[in-house]
Amino acid sequence: MQIHFWLIGLAGLCVALGLFYRIAAIALWALFLYVFLLDAAYYLNHFYLICLLSFLLVWLPADACFSIDSWRRSRKAGYLQPDACTVPFWSVFLIRAQLFVVYFYAGLAKLDPDWLACRPLNGLAERLLLFCQLHLPFADRIELAQLSFFLHYGGLVFDLSIGFLLLIRRTRILGIVLCLLFHGMNYFIFSIGVFPIMAFCATLIFLDTDWPRRLWAWAKRPRIHPPQWTWFFGGALAVPAIGAALGWKSNPSPRRAADKGTVLRCSNVVAILVCTWLAFHLLVPLRHLGIDGNAEWTEEGHRFSWRMMLHRKKLPVYGFTSTIGV
Repeated sequence: MQIHFWLIGLAGLCVALGLFYRIAAIALWALFLYVFLLDAAYYLNHFYLICLLSFLLVWLPADACFSIDSWRRSRKAGYLQPDACTVPFWSVFLIRAQLFVVYFYAGLAKLDPDWLACRPLNGLAERLLLFCQLHLPFADRIELAQLSFFLHYGGLVFDLSIGFLLLIRRTRILGIVLCLLFHGMNYFIFSIGVFPIMAFCATLIFLDTDWPRRLWAWAKRPRIHPPQWTWFFGGALAVPAIGAALGWKSNPSPRRAADKGTVLRCSNVVAILVCTWLAFHLLVPLRHLGIDGNAEWTEEGHRFSWRMMLHRKKLPVYGFTSTIGV
């Protein structure tokens, strides 16, 4: 298994670099899927998401630009082909839609009596309050009930709204900031491995697709544009401090207007496959509604449904008690 995980890391590195991309993407999906299916008792929604995204990467032309393969193709052809650094919009749309489903259904699952009563994260709130009291000034003014309320309802509002914030250009920068704070907090609070880092990096797909070029141009000539002060102060009042990010609005890509008429074009086969994929992932998380009983207790319809952190289990491990979030 150590060799197996080294191969997963090697395949992931090749996918990131765009080196032998198609073979590496297939290897990454197959190797990680094996780990995911190896033990049914160790199911995690995070692993399921990695399986889905790695499967999509097998079919998407993600190596079209900023990859070793694209550099090799352009060098072999002797010039850079005009379409070498573009991908059809359906491939970007599909990743965005998959992430939107994850966030939104995680929020819908939290519309649960126990979650609304601030119960599942009470233990976490106690540990977090103790940490704050040991390391932060004025933490003695924080009450446990207030912190628990913030964790539960903050998570609920974040999951239900973040997909829309990332889709709307005016609120996109704010959405990126909220994702950084949310997943950063999860990284230090929960033992969930690489997921917070992956989840934040994946949200960058909601930016216009030429953002790496813009970032590189900005790095060569850094400059900060003044915000729109009405949105800046209004956002800061609506969402204390963080809402000031509304003062900056992401600009559309220069190619956006030129590609507007062709960006949604794709073959009928691709359109059918994309719609089938999305329909499946929109319906499967709702299957528990047709099953008698509470899914949080029966766990029927719990898996593959983005019902995250709704309850915790205490499992005996070698004489000790281990608590895990599901």
